[in-house]
Amino acid sequence: KKKEKMGYGDRLIISSFGMMNPGKGYEYVIESLPLVIEKFPSLLYLIIGETHPVVRKREGERYRNFLESKVKKLGLEKHVKFYNKYVNLSEIINYLKATDVYVNSSTNPNQIVSGTLSYAMGCGRAIVSTPTLHAKEAVNPKRGILLDEFNGPKLFANAILQILSNPSLRGAMEKNAYSYTRHMTWPNVALAYLKVFEKCMGVSEKYKKLPKIKLRHIMTLTDDFSIIQFANHAKPDPQSGYCLDDNARAMIVCSMYYNIFKLESALKLIKIYLDYMKYVQQKDGGFYNFVDINREINQEHLSEDSCGRALWSLGYLISLKKIPYGLRNDAEEMFNKALKHPGTIRSPRAVAFSLIGLYFYNKVKPSQVNLNKIKELANYLVSLYKTQSSDEWQWFEEYLTYSNSKLPESLFYAYLATGHKKYLEIAEATLEFLNSITFIDGKFIPIGQDGWYVKDGHRAHFDQQPVDAASMVQTLVLANKITKKKVYQERAITAFNWFLGDNPLNQVIYDELTGGCHDGLGESSINLNQGAESTISYLIARLSITQ
Repeated sequence: KKKEKMGYGDRLIISSFGMMNPGKGYEYVIESLPLVIEKFPSLLYLIIGETHPVVRKREGERYRNFLESKVKKLGLEKHVKFYNKYVNLSEIINYLKATDVYVNSSTNPNQIVSGTLSYAMGCGRAIVSTPTLHAKEAVNPKRGILLDEFNGPKLFANAILQILSNPSLRGAMEKNAYSYTRHMTWPNVALAYLKVFEKCMGVSEKYKKLPKIKLRHIMTLTDDFSIIQFANHAKPDPQSGYCLDDNARAMIVCSMYYNIFKLESALKLIKIYLDYMKYVQQKDGGFYNFVDINREINQEHLSEDSCGRALWSLGYLISLKKIPYGLRNDAEEMFNKALKHPGTIRSPRAVAFSLIGLYFYNKVKPSQVNLNKIKELANYLVSLYKTQSSDEWQWFEEYLTYSNSKLPESLFYAYLATGHKKYLEIAEATLEFLNSITFIDGKFIPIGQDGWYVKDGHRAHFDQQPVDAASMVQTLVLANKITKKKVYQERAITAFNWFLGDNPLNQVIYDELTGGCHDGLGESSINLNQGAESTISYLIARLSITQ
C-alpha cells in the first residue's frame, strides 16, 4: 500500500537513508545495481536524505554530484532516485514500509550506533549491511546479511539477490528483525531506565501508572458474527475461525467494561458474543466450541472447560443489573438450559468456572437449588484436594498447568455463597502454595506451557501466557476483598505488572498503541501476535485492578 501511494506499486525497492556525507558508501551500492537489475529489472534504489549542513558548508554538494554522475555513467537513471530533503519520522517510516531490502552501506568500521539501521530493523526490514560495530551486534543471518568488506559492489549485489530471490527467507528476516528490536521501543526503553533508577536510587516501580482501558483491539478482532481467534501481529486472521472460550471471556470483559463506563459500544459487543454462544448451544444445553470461517460448527469438538467458561460468563452477565434486561434474560435462558445438560463435569477447571458462574447467578436468583449445586461442585474440589495434597504439595492435582489460580478462586466464591470456612481455608492454603511457586524475586512467573509442572518434577518457566497472569490477578483481587490481607493486594499488582514489563525479559507485553496484548513470553522473545485470548486476558486483569 505504501508503494502504491508513492507511485511505486510495481517496483522492488531497496533503500538507504540519513544525512548524506562521503562516508555513506552509496557509490558501492550503485555499482552493484547492474548485476541485480539483470534478474530484477523493476528494481529501484531510493537514497533518502539531504546533505549534512556541515558537509554542505565545507564541500558543497560534491559527494551528491559524484553519485549522480556515477548513476548517469552506468545508465541507472530509471533505477536510482535521490530524495534531497530532510525527512521527519513519519516520512522515514513510510519509506521503510515501502522498502523490500534496507541497505546500510557505511564505510566507518568503528560506527558504534546507527539510528537508521535501528529504524529499518524496527520497521521489520530485511537488512544488507557493511560490518560496522553496531551492525556486527545487530545483524545476523536470521535478520539479514552482514558483508565481509566495506567496498565490495559484488558483495552487495550477491546479498541483495539472495534476499530478493527467496521470499520466504526475506519474510523470516523481516519478522526476526522486528522481533529483535522490541526492546528498543519507547515503553521498553523507559522501563529499562526505571529499573536503573530503582537499582541506583531506590525508586519504586511497583505502582506503575496504569494504561488507559481500550476496547480497540477487541473491536478490531470482532466481526458481525464473533471474535476471531488469532492474529498475525495485530491483523485479525479470519482463517483461524472462532471459539466459545474467546467469546465467553470477551463477554466477561465487555460486561465488566459496561458496568464501569456504561458505553453503548460495549453492549453491541456483548450482543455479538451472546449470539455466538446461542449459535453453538446444543438442544440438551451443552456447547460446541469451534466454528470455522464459513460459520460451520465443529460438532466433534466438545470441551468441559469451554462449557464451564460459558456458565461463568453467562452467570456474570446475569448478575449485573446495569446490563439491559433483554440481554440478561437471553443469558438466563441459556444458563438454565446449560444447567440441565446431562453430562457430569470432571475437569477441575471446568468445575471451577461453573462454580463461579453459579455464584454470580445465585446473587440475583438465590435459591437452595443453586446453593446445593455450589456445594456439590466445591465439595468435589475439596475431595480432589484431600486426595492429592500433602505437606509439600498443597494442590488439587499432581500437576500445575494453566489458569491454576481459578481453582482456589472458585473456593473463595463458594465461601462467599455458603459461609463454610473449610472452603476459605483450602482456598487460602492452595493459593499460598501457588504463590510460593509463581512469585520469584519480586516478580510473577506463571507456570510455562512448555512442559507445565508435574509433582516431583521440574517446573517450566516458559512459554508464559497472559491468561495465567490474568487469572492470578483476579484471584488475588478477590482474596484481598474477602480477607483484607494487604499481601494479596500487593501480589495482585505484581502479577498485573507482568503485562507492563515486570517479567523475565523486562519487556512490555501489552501494546498501548493497538490496545492488544502479545500472545506470550518465551525464553528469549515475546510472541508478537495479538490474538483474542491474550488481549481479553489483559483487559480482564486491567479491569479487575480498576474494580
